[in-house]
Amino acid sequence: MNAETLSLLPLTGSTAAEILDLDLREIATQQFAAVRDAFHANCMLVFRNQRLGAAELLGWTASQR
Repeated sequence: MNAETLSLLPLTGSTAAEILDLDLREIATQQFAAVRDAFHANCMLVFRNQRLGAAELLGWTASQR
């Protein structure tokens, strides 16, 4: 996967998708834009096996505005 593409696995038709092989701790700006686009297209996204604590998650979301 490069910075501009994501591996998406549809979960329930067009309402949810799993994003594969993406570590949210190391996300680039272009990847974040692709995640945002995927969210708008799917309404719900699943990111499995992330290692983000509460403080990291809050910091990540604040930094991506």
